[in-house]
Amino acid sequence: MRIVFLSDTETQGGAGKAASRLAHGLSALGHEIIRIVLYPDPDISGSWKRLVLRPAGVAEVGWDETPNRSAEPLVLDELDKMLADLAPDVINIHNLHGGIKAGWSAAMAGVCADHAPTAWTLHDMWSFTGACAYSGECRAFVAECGSDCPTASEYPSLRPQALGEAFRSKARILDSKPLTAICPSVWLARLARRGLWRRRRIEVIANGLDLSRYRPMDRRKARRMLGLKEDGMVVLLAAANLADPRKGFNRAVKALSLLGSAKPALITIGRNDGCALANDACCVHLGFLEGRDKIAAYCAADVYVHAAIEDNLPNTVMEALACGTPVAGFARGGVVEMVDPAMTGQLAGLTAEDLAHAISATLTLAREPPHVRRMCREAAEKRFDLLTQAKRYARLFEELVEGSAQ
Repeated sequence: MRIVFLSDTETQGGAGKAASRLAHGLSALGHEIIRIVLYPDPDISGSWKRLVLRPAGVAEVGWDETPNRSAEPLVLDELDKMLADLAPDVINIHNLHGGIKAGWSAAMAGVCADHAPTAWTLHDMWSFTGACAYSGECRAFVAECGSDCPTASEYPSLRPQALGEAFRSKARILDSKPLTAICPSVWLARLARRGLWRRRRIEVIANGLDLSRYRPMDRRKARRMLGLKEDGMVVLLAAANLADPRKGFNRAVKALSLLGSAKPALITIGRNDGCALANDACCVHLGFLEGRDKIAAYCAADVYVHAAIEDNLPNTVMEALACGTPVAGFARGGVVEMVDPAMTGQLAGLTAEDLAHAISATLTLAREPPHVRRMCREAAEKRFDLLTQAKRYARLFEELVEGSAQ
């Protein structure tokens, strides 16, 4: 099949990474992959052809949350021409909302559906809310988002007065176009079914990971690679940006402080855009890591701590498990589907105290490394193997193509 991927970023961010991994997996199965992106990665050599969708005169760079309405019709027209030339068998949409400054919008999904069977992989809630990626406790999206939105200022933000029309615009698209949703987690699928996707087909297919790359290595060797002390218990925190409040770095640091004399050493990976790290010698910030160094960080840790209150199917949890590292996190979102309590980690209530108990329990679990590391690895092999998940996507795509031909 000729499969066109549409996504704001090529490989950056959690959604971009997940889309890229899927593209590699489908390519390995013999499918032709063409990716239409706004923010390309010039140094990336992928197993796909890449096209950049940015109308002339629109800013080339800059991650902004202000929609560019004047550029939107230009984007839709250019996308329409691209797809007419490419003649794809099927189209797979990923994140769009990182491109709203450049005129990208949910209306692009409608253009895609006019050209080929289209499946939209949902990495968050944006496709069925007025603007938010995660709604917290708010359930206004079940009826209609409006100006009283409690998360209007959060990424991807939108003026409260514009939220109602943004929601109705998405409703019109999903009511009129034969789109299919793919959700990486059961949690997100349940929310989508309560919202604007309720009359559309929704499939649950977890993200995949190259398990030949993400795999356990000797913990002492991993620590030596990173210049860390070889002895003692270590926990890891990881995020694209540690300063992102949703990632919960401050909650994790507070939870660790509650462990008292039993507090393990802390290592962090990711950008640190103004995030205050723990003010003691127990915290080592390794910066933004990729490749073997990133894998070594997972393997160097006894426990990975995922402190986000709300998340879909986090890549970091998947990567940690694949490297044999148990996970402590909140019993919310898709993390519940990834961690088996007392086997591959521990889940917590919503307070720092709860998280401290979960970290402590997981550290106790991690003191039996051969058993725990094997259980974590087996869980990843069972649920997140890239080629297995790519085959599931391929079967769905083939079904959509056959259905459209009837």
